[in-house]
Amino acid sequence: MRIAELSFFALNIYLFHKINKGDILEKINYRLLVETVDKDKAFNIYKNAIISSDKFINEIDETLITIEEGYYIYCFYYGKIIDLEYLAIQNKNNIKGKVDVEYNYYSGDFLLNGLSKKMENNSVDSIDMYRIFNIDDVIKFEKVFIEGLINKAEELISKRHRVVLTDKLNKIDVVPIREFTVFSKEFYIEKVYKIHYVSKYKKKNYVSLISGLTGEIYNLEYITSQGFNDFYKKYKSPLVYIPYFLLDDYYDRCFSVYLKTKEELRYISEKELLKKIKDNVENNEHPNYDEYLLEGIFYFKKRGYLKYYKIRKSNNLRITLLDLFLTLYYQKLSGLKLADYYKLGVIYDKSNKQWLKLLDIAYKLGNVEAKKLLYEHYLEPKYYDQYYLKRYS
Repeated sequence: MRIAELSFFALNIYLFHKINKGDILEKINYRLLVETVDKDKAFNIYKNAIISSDKFINEIDETLITIEEGYYIYCFYYGKIIDLEYLAIQNKNNIKGKVDVEYNYYSGDFLLNGLSKKMENNSVDSIDMYRIFNIDDVIKFEKVFIEGLINKAEELISKRHRVVLTDKLNKIDVVPIREFTVFSKEFYIEKVYKIHYVSKYKKKNYVSLISGLTGEIYNLEYITSQGFNDFYKKYKSPLVYIPYFLLDDYYDRCFSVYLKTKEELRYISEKELLKKIKDNVENNEHPNYDEYLLEGIFYFKKRGYLKYYKIRKSNNLRITLLDLFLTLYYQKLSGLKLADYYKLGVIYDKSNKQWLKLLDIAYKLGNVEAKKLLYEHYLEPKYYDQYYLKRYS
């Protein structure tokens, strides 16, 4: 039996194990999103995207292409436990008790890929007949869900008894979960096409991924053009920190501005163009203001101009996240908004560290709401810290 088959077999056992007294099964629902893009249409989307882009060479040898049909699975968990037992130790005193806790968690990629539960879908009995490309996410995210639930319980317990967990003498031990009062698992399944182009020259497998639901390109890889290679040599390092999952979006944005700027530089020197940009960067009534601003940021790498950058209005969450990361250190609302996305689970962060860092950046730029959230966080017994309370008071 192959490793993938073993993983799938183990998953089925894992999903259907009994956890409640009386052999009550977990509540599991599978929802198959109705596909609207067939294999031929996905292939045409792939080809057109490559041919129409200056990023890639525009020659495609179709004999080197293979298409895998499969599915992505997105997890939604909700759990509730009544009378979860615990032991709290405060100033060497033992406190026994029970707490009610509920928690939910879902795959952030569901929102990142622009999907919605309102999209047409059908109920299915199991996932046995579906080839799931990201099958390991089910076990991974359930583990994250359990960790989040325990963390929520610790927060409730520490608040109830004012157990300051930042004091090393204090601790809380939540007993292992024996049963859930409610444990609901909902899985949304999306048809996807994984397209492989194996270059016979570089002997490299370029893998792209296209949604069978929306036709959206989740990932596009192909042989890059000489123009893009020249660009990449100079602009490989992003202007500011951009998380890995948004790097391709950043390069596409930057490369687009790079090409337009190169066109202008046929009739004007870089020095002259940069002077025009500097002279007009604060004059937003200039007819060429937006172009000047983008050229200053992405071509001339002027980080300071990011304080003028306009965050685009878009239903595409990737575009929104990219713009927020671009302006994180330059606009006081960006850190606060990104912190919200971390809390939603769109950007996975096991600890609170990244969330706190984003709020602190926003606070330093003068965001009052971020300051308030930081103060409230460090006032909580589990995270109590006099130094930070004084800092954010």
